[in-house]
Amino acid sequence: ESYNTPVNVGGVLVMPGDVIAADNEGVVVVPRAKAEAVAAAARRIQEGDKKGRRKLYEKMGRKPDFTVK
Repeated sequence: ESYNTPVNVGGVLVMPGDVIAADNEGVVVVPRAKAEAVAAAARRIQEGDKKGRRKLYEKMGRKPDFTVK
């Protein structure tokens, strides 16, 4: 057996230190060198989504919940 070596999973090369995230819809491998940029982009998208949903909540007269704070 070995560890900290590259592996190929489903046709995707995964290197030691890569970030792997998964949910019910799939799996993503983010190369370590790009992880910080990907995280920053994801944060911007999430904040924009929260703002948009917050406006919808206000328009519908709904009380904001934890997903829009």
